[in-house]
Amino acid sequence: MLKDYFEVPNKPAIKSGNVLSCDFTDHETFIPQPLDFTRNTLATYVDCNGFIKYSGITNNELVINGNFDTDTDWNLTSNAVIANGFVKLDSTFGVSYSRCRQNNAAIINLVEITFTIKSNNGIGVMQIRNYGGGNTTNISSLDVGTHTVYINYSSQGISFQASSGRIIEIDNVSVKQIDLNTPRIDYLTEIGKAKELQKPSLLLEPQSTNLFPKSNDVDATAANKLENQITSPEGLQNAALYVENTATASHGAIKSGIFPTAGATTYTLSVFAKAKERHLLRLNLYADGTSNLTDNFDLINGTVSDANSTIEDFGNGWFRCSTTKTVTNSGGYNFAAVYMGKATNTYYYEGDGTSGLYLFGFQVEQQNHATSYIPTSGSTVTRNREVCNNAGQLGVFNSKEGVLYAEIARTSDNANYELMAISDGNPNYQNLVALGFDANNNEIWYRAKLGNTDLIIVSAGAPIAPQNEFIKIAVKYKSGDSKVYLNGVLIDSTTTTASTSVEFTTFDFNFVNIYPFYGKIREIKAFRRALTDTELIELTNNIT
Repeated sequence: MLKDYFEVPNKPAIKSGNVLSCDFTDHETFIPQPLDFTRNTLATYVDCNGFIKYSGITNNELVINGNFDTDTDWNLTSNAVIANGFVKLDSTFGVSYSRCRQNNAAIINLVEITFTIKSNNGIGVMQIRNYGGGNTTNISSLDVGTHTVYINYSSQGISFQASSGRIIEIDNVSVKQIDLNTPRIDYLTEIGKAKELQKPSLLLEPQSTNLFPKSNDVDATAANKLENQITSPEGLQNAALYVENTATASHGAIKSGIFPTAGATTYTLSVFAKAKERHLLRLNLYADGTSNLTDNFDLINGTVSDANSTIEDFGNGWFRCSTTKTVTNSGGYNFAAVYMGKATNTYYYEGDGTSGLYLFGFQVEQQNHATSYIPTSGSTVTRNREVCNNAGQLGVFNSKEGVLYAEIARTSDNANYELMAISDGNPNYQNLVALGFDANNNEIWYRAKLGNTDLIIVSAGAPIAPQNEFIKIAVKYKSGDSKVYLNGVLIDSTTTTASTSVEFTTFDFNFVNIYPFYGKIREIKAFRRALTDTELIELTNNIT
């Protein structure tokens, strides 16, 4: 027998039980209702330790003897030697290449490859290829340290090949499969909290492209760039230090030629920054011969005064700074810049030659907000929109009475309705219970309709949902007694009567395939009975 409620998402969010569940008055377990989920591209999230990771990377190691503990499992040719716990590729003695490879049937499709460079003479190119050749990724600049690449293999096995006079020593090779359709369970809002108190959220975002072709290879301007100085938000030592020179100038980082379209277009520039001697930062989207400077981002206090800018705390002194501007791109100037400030609203000054700050992960998107970090390493990269729908079935929901509850946060200034709904699955707007965010003014939106009659629907002047702040909302639907509670407070009620013979059959984060919900979701619950006022207050009481 079904209980009085079910919850989603669950199948895509399992971690020590259902991470998106919470206690109600009886502390019972909700009935799982799996969701369909697709994205088909790489995407990042923030893990429970506060580091940026790719979603869908398995824990199964595909390579054998990746630590080169023994002289086995690898096919060595042309002066390749395994000794002292690493492999040495040497193409300097009369050979055109030196290679180690492993014919492993499991290494196919999209994989994450990590490896450590112990030494490198910096001459020529290293290639990562299929075992039998082809599908080649050339890597010309390899600093000592750990590196990660993502390659879509068309045939089995992996090969490391040094050519053109290169001598390179490699250790700690790891290859792991990636599932591109794994939902992202994000912990960004939980950074700094004890793990037992963390409440992660399902992250759903629209399609977006990082227009920086190399997100961590951005030129310095009136500054010196020192690579791999400290641990970045990825948890790797790959963040750069930008040190101002002694010129009277704008000191920082710059990239030209990044806006691809003309006309009135909105872009968002974002970058991760951490204070050193300098703790003030300014962002500039420069086009049309016009400088679109933000006010200073304060990397000590985590504040910015510009209404079109945001600053997010990523822990360990790192902040993600972003600014949104509309440009026409008709004047021939076309670049994004990040400037160090010596004083508030001052970015043009005489440098001392020693002061600077850390920068990592540059991103420009044709969006009205910064989406999750999209790493690039030689070309622009697009993350597809996420589609999450088709939970539930006939008999799971109650079309006569019940409650739809959500703990959600919007992540953008909405250009369209963003809705989730229980419905009969038809785009007729006749049998549904929906909630989310309005296209105008970022207001909260809700509706319950049976047949041709609205039991309850949001009116003008609904409460605003602050960006990136979670709300708890419950829509109770019952003929003659419908109510909406927000954060423990009754905000709407009606005594309208209505009925329908049509059954609710599905829950979607993409209401009738027209209004997809994008944002963060901690919890969704659909109750099969109309809760009491006391229960609704307890359910939506906004205590975190």
